[in-house]
Amino acid sequence: MSVYTGPEYNPPKRSVAKRKVSVASTQHFCGQTVVPDGENGRIIVTESHLEFVWAIYLLTLPWVQTLEEQVLFMWVNDAGERVEKYFDFVIVTTDGRRIACEVKPVIRLESGRVVNELSQIAAQIGGTFDEVRLLTDEGLDAISRFNAETIYAMRGADAEADLAAEAVIGQLIGASTLADMTRCIGLGSRGMRALVRKIGKREITLCEHQRICGKSFVRKTGVSQ
Repeated sequence: MSVYTGPEYNPPKRSVAKRKVSVASTQHFCGQTVVPDGENGRIIVTESHLEFVWAIYLLTLPWVQTLEEQVLFMWVNDAGERVEKYFDFVIVTTDGRRIACEVKPVIRLESGRVVNELSQIAAQIGGTFDEVRLLTDEGLDAISRFNAETIYAMRGADAEADLAAEAVIGQLIGASTLADMTRCIGLGSRGMRALVRKIGKREITLCEHQRICGKSFVRKTGVSQ
């Protein structure tokens, strides 16, 4: 029997959800991932595939520092009653703002109840949150979802490849395909993954709204085509 002699494993922090979230169900999707929080990150749990996809997408945005899930907020309804509200996510931004988010498919909004409730809550958030947002399935197209999942899957740093990618990007004039830039890096798939991370960090930008692939043309962010 072999004995593991690698670095000590330090697990991520536990979820900070303020209510119990199922980790398994025969009726709906359940999932979890690890978000930035200290050295080893923190687990967040989701109760729908839409929540999971939105979490991954949000974590690819450069202005998002981390996420908190199932955050409790007490508000007063039309009857004057204090009511518990659990926001699916609170986005913590890099400049310290806190954005409370409700995740719902559009079909669940037809009655108007959710929108009306969120409007009332938004007027009561005071200094607890900076704003309230409603995130729906229509807010994410198939390409954005694919690219978010790709960027998130390749987020792990690779110092050598990342440094080589920076050098190639520094020499970029106009636009180039990811495949050509990967060949210039000279590290095979490691170079491609490094370039995907650079897209996630907004150091380079896709020239067109398309799925990330070797044939995708990119340019330095802020440089016009």
